[in-house]
Amino acid sequence: MAGNSQVFDFAHRIRRISVADTEVADIQVVNPYQINLIGHKEGFTTLAVWDNQGSYIQRQIRVDQFGKQQVLLNVIVAELNRGRMESQAINWDVAFPKWNFSLVGLGPGGAATPYTASSTLVAPTLLQNGATTTALGGSSGQLLGAGLLTPFLLSPTVNYGIAAGNNNIQTQSMFNFLESHNLAKILAQPHMLANSGEKAEFLSGGEIPIVVAQALNTSIVFKQYGTSVIFVPTVVGKDDIEMEVKPEVSQPDFANGVSMFGFTVPAFVTRRAQTFVRLKNEQTLIIAGLILHTKTSEVNKTPYLGDLPVLGNLFKHTSYNDTNTDLVMSVTPQIVQPLPSNGRIADPVDRGPINQQEIQTERLAQPDASRPRF
Repeated sequence: MAGNSQVFDFAHRIRRISVADTEVADIQVVNPYQINLIGHKEGFTTLAVWDNQGSYIQRQIRVDQFGKQQVLLNVIVAELNRGRMESQAINWDVAFPKWNFSLVGLGPGGAATPYTASSTLVAPTLLQNGATTTALGGSSGQLLGAGLLTPFLLSPTVNYGIAAGNNNIQTQSMFNFLESHNLAKILAQPHMLANSGEKAEFLSGGEIPIVVAQALNTSIVFKQYGTSVIFVPTVVGKDDIEMEVKPEVSQPDFANGVSMFGFTVPAFVTRRAQTFVRLKNEQTLIIAGLILHTKTSEVNKTPYLGDLPVLGNLFKHTSYNDTNTDLVMSVTPQIVQPLPSNGRIADPVDRGPINQQEIQTERLAQPDASRPRF
C-alpha cells in the first residue's frame, strides 16, 4: 500500500539490489540479510536481489492505493474413470436318471454359491428312471444321490439360467457374464479467497498413521493423502492474474507396502502437476491428462480340465479389470472488487415470501447424467 513499508529476510548475504522505478517503490538496506521495501505511489516496478553466491531472485512490485487485492478461486477437481470390468463363469449340473449318474461343476467364483454344512436345500421334484419322484437327500448341504439333479444355491452375480431335460437327461446351468463401466465424479469443488501473492491451499482426504521404528523407540508420523491443490495468485495490472497451480491426488497402496517390525507401511499412488500461467479476470484454466492406468486379469480354473479348448470354459472363471482414470481440474480466478461507498450487502429477509411459481418443478432441457433414475 502506498506510504507503507515491509521488511524481507534472506537466507544468504545480500550482494546487490536493483529497483526499476524508484518513484513507485524504493528500498533501505537494514543489514546484509534484511531489506525494507517502501511503497511511494500507485504503480508497478521490478525488484531484483543478488546474493554472495551469484544467484538472484526477481519479483514484480505492485503498489496499490487501497492495499492488496483479493482473488476468489472457483475450483472443480473431477476424476474421469474410463475403466471397465468383465467377469464370466459357468456352473452346471447334469443328471442321467437311467444310468444313475450325476455330475456337478461348481467353478470358483462362479454363478452359484458352493454348498456348506449349514446350507438349506429344498427337496425338488425330479425325474428318475422316467418317473416323477421327490429327492429325499441333500437337506444338510450334501449332494443328492446318483441320477438326481442337485439344486443350485444362486449367487447375487448370476445373470442367466437354463434348465432342460427329457426322460433320459436333466440339466441346469447358471451363467455369470458381467460388464460394468464407470463415469466421471467430482472429487472436490472448493471456493477459496486469497490475497494477491499469497498461498491458498485445499485438501480433501485425510491422514494415515505410519509407524517409524527406531533402535530405542517407536514413533508415529501422519502422511496426508487425498485431493490437494495449492494456488498462488498474483494480480498484475488491472485485469491480469499470474497464478501458480499445484494439483495432487494420492491414495495409499497397501498391496505394494513394506512390512517392518510387525507393521505394514503402505506405498502411495500419486499424481502431481505444477504449472505457472497468466490469465485474464474470470478466465478458466483446465488441467487434464494425469492418467492412471491399471490393467489386471485373473483366471481361476480346474487343473487340466480348464485347459481344454472350448470345453475348458466350463471349468474356469475369468475376471478382467481395466482401470483408466484421468484427473481433470479447472480453476477460474476472479478479482474481488470492494463494495462502493454507498453499497449495501443484501439481506435474505429483504425479499418477500416465496410464491407458487418459484417452487414449481420445471423440466430440464438436458437431464443430468449423474442423477439417480427410477
